[in-house]
Amino acid sequence: MIKKGIILWMLFLAAVQFAGAVDRYRYTFETRADSHGTILLFIKYRVFYECRGEVTFLRQILSPGQASYRLDSIPRSGHMARTLGFSGRKLGIFTANTPGGDFLEQSSLIKEKILKNEPYYARFIDKTIYYPYDILSIPPRSNGFRRTLGGIQTHSRIRIPIAYSNPRIKIKTYFRVYDILSDSLEFYNHSVLPPGVQDPAELTEGRTWWSEPLDFTPLLNNTLIKAARIMDLILPFRQERSFRVQYRVGNRTGPTLYLKGTAAPGVSIWREYRIRSFLREMSYDLENRCPVRDHCEVIIRNEDGTGGFARATLERIDPGQKEQP
Repeated sequence: MIKKGIILWMLFLAAVQFAGAVDRYRYTFETRADSHGTILLFIKYRVFYECRGEVTFLRQILSPGQASYRLDSIPRSGHMARTLGFSGRKLGIFTANTPGGDFLEQSSLIKEKILKNEPYYARFIDKTIYYPYDILSIPPRSNGFRRTLGGIQTHSRIRIPIAYSNPRIKIKTYFRVYDILSDSLEFYNHSVLPPGVQDPAELTEGRTWWSEPLDFTPLLNNTLIKAARIMDLILPFRQERSFRVQYRVGNRTGPTLYLKGTAAPGVSIWREYRIRSFLREMSYDLENRCPVRDHCEVIIRNEDGTGGFARATLERIDPGQKEQP
């Protein structure tokens, strides 16, 4: 009886440990834009902007075909870097610092990268101003989103409170990196699966299909209004027509399925600015029925090449729980 009881207890502990296991995912979002030229015949303007945020989520199964991703941690400081004023001679670097983080070191690395990768703007920048913010708390794990097997993300909500490190100073410039990151989850607003297919395991190598019609008008407006106050004067953006993405099964390597979707719609969103390309690449763990990596990228530019891009990547970094079919 004692031996039987020990075995049952060990099985119980194993079951509890398994049930508590989860997958951990890293989510990163980055957007960058620039524009320069002449207004009113002789006034030169130079505008550069970038914003990046990173968080981790814990994935837990809600039902067959659907899982929740709950906010877990903030592994790196979010930041925004932008030129200040029309001339582009001042660079402002805003950082949302994790507890114990060194904002000066972080800001210096951001500045160094910009000066190296953006030579056009680097030659005009003669002053850099640092704006350190503190992350006040990491909210409860109710923050997050839901995701289907087809890669549709819904119920997204990320609220991470931040405040300027010196409460006596009021900063007028928008710095809403985590609000923008929350909106960016809507990039994944459509299924990567063909019509009628509910499970990626049904797909075979070489199969191609078209997505449903996509319209990013709400996402663009919701994101850009949080990027800078001047957007109040420019918005709303409006995608002139929807477009479709062509998907293809790249290959199946062991338990991993690879999908790739591309489009070059050339659709206007505002004046001469157009969505030049859209990319979504996804690798899927067929055995555990969960994504390994899901990457989205959209490029928006005018005929002169100015404009920008937005990238979002959801990537598994700590495999854990398996989903039963």
